[in-house]
Amino acid sequence: MKPSSIYLPLIACATLTYSAVSLSQAVAEPNPELGAHGSASDAHCAAVFGTIETDSLPPGTPCDSPVGTCTAGRISGSLKGDFGFRLDEVFDSSVAGIFHFNATPQIQLDIGGELIANTTGTIDFDASRDGNYTSLITIADGTGNVSGAHGQLVVRGRLKENNSGSEAVYSGEVCLP
Repeated sequence: MKPSSIYLPLIACATLTYSAVSLSQAVAEPNPELGAHGSASDAHCAAVFGTIETDSLPPGTPCDSPVGTCTAGRISGSLKGDFGFRLDEVFDSSVAGIFHFNATPQIQLDIGGELIANTTGTIDFDASRDGNYTSLITIADGTGNVSGAHGQLVVRGRLKENNSGSEAVYSGEVCLP
C-alpha cells in the first residue's frame, strides 16, 4: 500500500481544520485570526501540510550524525524544498522495539532560506512491524526569506524497505514576523 493512501485521511483532516496556504502566501497575505493559536499577534501564520520523502545517504557520503544516520530528500506541499535529517540520539523506551530519538532536520526552502529546527520523536524498530514513527519538529528561527520563523510540524511516517529512508506526512503551523 502506498503511504499517500495510508495517510490521506490525515491530510484531509488538515485541510478541513485549517485554511491552508503556502508559506509565501502567508507572508504576502497575513491572517490575523491565526494569532489566536498562541502566535504573536503581529506574526503572519499559515497552516501547513504536505509530505516528506527521504533516502538514506549512500556509503561514503559525509554524515555528522553521532549515531551514523543521515537522510536527504524533499519536503512538498505547503513547504517546498530540500529536507535533510541527522539522527542525533536514540534511547530505549519501556516497550520492546520502540525507541525515542532526537534529531536535527535541515529544511532548505525553495522560496529562499532555511528553517532552523529540532526534532524529537518515537520510532518502532521491531522487525515484525512496519517501522512507523511520529515526531514533532519545532521551528525556532529561519534564515533569508524565512528569518524569524517559528512554529511546529507534526510528522507521521514509516521507514522505507531495509531502512533506506522514509515517507511521511506533516501538518502544523509556521509563523513569520
